[in-house]
Amino acid sequence: MTHWNEYASDNVQFAVMGDSRGYGKDVNDQINEKVFTNILRHLKKYHQPEFILFGGDMISGRWTHGIKPCTCFMVHWLNYWKGIVKNIFPEVNIEEFLYPCIGNHDISCDIPLNESEKAFNMVFDYLPPGRCCNEMLKGYGKTVYYFDYGNSRFIVLNSRWKNVDTDITTVLYGIPHDQQVWLKEVLKASDKQHNFIMFHVPIFGNVDRTSINPYQRESLCEILGQNNISAVFMGHEHFYCRRVISNALFYEKNKLVVENQFNQLTVGSCGAPLYAGGDNLENCAFGPLGVYHYMIVNIIGDNVFFKVYDINENCIDSFIL
Repeated sequence: MTHWNEYASDNVQFAVMGDSRGYGKDVNDQINEKVFTNILRHLKKYHQPEFILFGGDMISGRWTHGIKPCTCFMVHWLNYWKGIVKNIFPEVNIEEFLYPCIGNHDISCDIPLNESEKAFNMVFDYLPPGRCCNEMLKGYGKTVYYFDYGNSRFIVLNSRWKNVDTDITTVLYGIPHDQQVWLKEVLKASDKQHNFIMFHVPIFGNVDRTSINPYQRESLCEILGQNNISAVFMGHEHFYCRRVISNALFYEKNKLVVENQFNQLTVGSCGAPLYAGGDNLENCAFGPLGVYHYMIVNIIGDNVFFKVYDINENCIDSFIL
């Protein structure tokens, strides 16, 4: 079965969501099912998207109080989460409808990381392989992949984390070098009119601890800025925020890092505990706004239309590329 459709219409509508986890107060507080289900019902009633991109943190997972979740625990709850979507959209083939990325909560406490990510690979085994030019990106399984749909390419990355060697309480998130090399090749090979990227942790968060490793930003933004990027989607911060990534954010480098600016779109809560804004509002075009929300994207030929709705179906932001 194919997981992409190069022959789909160039007029496409899809949804973007993220962060449906619960508070993780106990083993059963994994998903804010009430809010998540409500938003899914809105999607079906008012929009009927052709597929959903989900930006990670489906469940509380690793951050559940009082336990150290094993892989079987994660498999159970990620399957439960997938079942919620199936129950709302029983008429669709879930394997051609639901495209998630892995979040920092969607991992167990197994060591090393590829073991920790085992549950995601098991539950979403239908995702296409992370292959480019017949070469596999090794060590990530289904957590890094891309698919083509109509005139667009959708690329999903894994913003893996690690503890700083000198401070085990500090966590660094990032897009490692091997993924960046792979991303560059996937974009180079793309003949699509639109390229969309998704990963969990923002390039520039509203606070430092909710951003990717600052030492990886320049190389990542160089790759993105040199290609035709329609948008970069992420979650992690539990609000909606639209930030323009331009060379203005790298002024201290005294060189052109971002050749072509692009939008970083934080679509950060369809259930997770809401956040207030942070200290870093540089280049923010909208937000941060701490409400439950989701995004609808319409591709109509050359143009891309973005609309963001809150849980009461109010349009809180809209713009066109």
